[in-house]
Order: sequence, then structure tokens, then C-alpha cells
Amino acid sequence: SGTVTLSGDTEVASTLTVDGLATLTSGLTVSSGGINVAGLATFSGGLTVSMGGINVAGGSLVISDQYGAFDASASEGAFKTSTGAVSIMGGATFFGALTHGASGSSSVATLYGGLQVGGSGAPADATIWGATTARSGFTLAGGDFNAGGSTGAFTTSSGTVTLSGDTEVASTLTVDGLATLTSGLTVSSGGINVAGLATFSGGLTVSMGGINVAGGSLVISDQYGAFDASASEGAFKTSTGAVSIMGGATFFGALTHGASGSSSVATLYGGLQVGGSGAPADATIWGATTARSGFTLAGGDFNAGGSTGAFTTSSGTVTLS
Repeated sequence: SGTVTLSGDTEVASTLTVDGLATLTSGLTVSSGGINVAGLATFSGGLTVSMGGINVAGGSLVISDQYGAFDASASEGAFKTSTGAVSIMGGATFFGALTHGASGSSSVATLYGGLQVGGSGAPADATIWGATTARSGFTLAGGDFNAGGSTGAFTTSSGTVTLSGDTEVASTLTVDGLATLTSGLTVSSGGINVAGLATFSGGLTVSMGGINVAGGSLVISDQYGAFDASASEGAFKTSTGAVSIMGGATFFGALTHGASGSSSVATLYGGLQVGGSGAPADATIWGATTARSGFTLAGGDFNAGGSTGAFTTSSGTVTLS
């Protein structure tokens, strides 16, 4: 019932059970049955169990040597920890697959020290089957950002959205807030709807769908910027408010004011010239013409021969030269 000390190499052919304090200063080999430790057992010379394993029914299994190792690498069996908290005190390397929880599990893996997938010169993919939340920003240091395989909505933050490279939109682009694009933008289908302020520093190309400005204005602020729709055969319509053409205007096709029967008046404060020197053009007026500051015929004929109406001069002196 006292302390048992085995000072030489010891071999146990069957199960070894330790109920009290046991100290072995030389090697111990258990060839069958395993070893059951219910008390304190100290093996100073090493322990080999050929069959049956080691069962610690009470207390702990402790490696107190500063340079001692726990090595089960020669075994192909499963490795199971206790059900309490598991602490890995140093760095850990997993040569096989690492699985946290089981399918449908609600447990959470918490990494306070960050996460790295792959390494420099050895990239590796990360697949996340659930939603991902980044609470302190998301930075893409290389490669593509590709959400092309998803049919879900794509929502940016509520702050300023900056697209720094050439951008292509395959469907409708809707701008509700401030948008700044420093490179080109191409909209290949669906058009662009702008309800906020959009700045395109690198140009904008819309292949299909057009541009719809639902709120605000369309402004060209560049001193030498041009508005050019000359390549289009479509109709050109202004707004229904006052239209101001701030510079000279040249019309290469027919110019029509109003529609047949319209009572609107075209007012020209700067005079009217039809044709030019060496390039005469006719003017046909289907209604009455009133000249409030005189009428001068500088060349050609005055011909009213095609009219059956009365010819009335002014009340002043009439001179037939």
C-alpha cells in the first residue's frame, strides 16, 4: 500500500493499473492491455505501450519538460481533445483539411490575430458559403474583384464611391448620390439613371439604353468641352422650359418653328438674313408680313403679279422712280 519504485527496465505483459503514487526511473514497456493511471505516476525513463493505449481516469496528462514534445504523427488514428476549452499555446500547422464545427453548426471561429490564406508565391483560394461582414474595411491588394457569377444585388457604402479604372456596366447604371469616376465608364446595356451628382473625369460611353437624368441637371463645365450628337440619326429634344443657345447656331437641315396652326411667335432681336453674298436663297412667308420700320429692296424685282389682292401704298408721298 506504500510507494512502489521500479528502478530497472520493466515490461508488463498485460494491463498496468496505477492507483497510487508510482515512480519509474527506467523504461517501462506495456505489451498488452494498456495502462490505467488513477493516481500520480512518474516515468523518468520513458514509457512504451505496445497495445491497449493509455487511459488517464483521473488527473491530467502533463509534459513538464521545457523541450518535451507531444508527437502522435506516426499514428493514422483520430485525434480527439477534451470537451473543455482547448488552448494551443504556440503556432499551429495543419497539413490536412481543417474543419470547424459540422454542417449546420452555429458555432463561431474567432481569430483575434488576423487570417492569412496562402502566402507570397503560394496563393490559395478561400470559399465562404455564407455571408461575409467586414467591420473595418475591405482592401483588394491584387487580382480581380469579380461578382459576375452572382444574381444578387450589389450595394456599395453610403459614402463617396470612387471607380478609379475604366468601368463597364452591362446593364442599367443608377446614381442616387455623389459618384466620381476618374477613368472611363462604358454602359453597354440599359442606360444610366442619374438622381444625384455624378462626375466622370475619364469619359462616359453608353452603348445601349441612353442616359436618364431623373433629378438635377446635365452640365458641361469644361471651358472647351463640346456637346456632340452628330453621329446619331435620332430625334433631338430639349426640355419644355426656356431654351438658350449661348453661341452661334448653324442648322444644316430644315428649321421648323412650331407646328401647323401654332400661334407661337419666333422673335429675332438680331435681324434675319436669308442666303448670303453669292449664295442667294428664297424666303416664302405663307401669312401676312408686317414691316414696322420700312421695307427696302436692294436688288431684284418687286413682283406682286401673282396676287389678285389689292395693292395699297402708304399715306405718304409715293415715288415711282
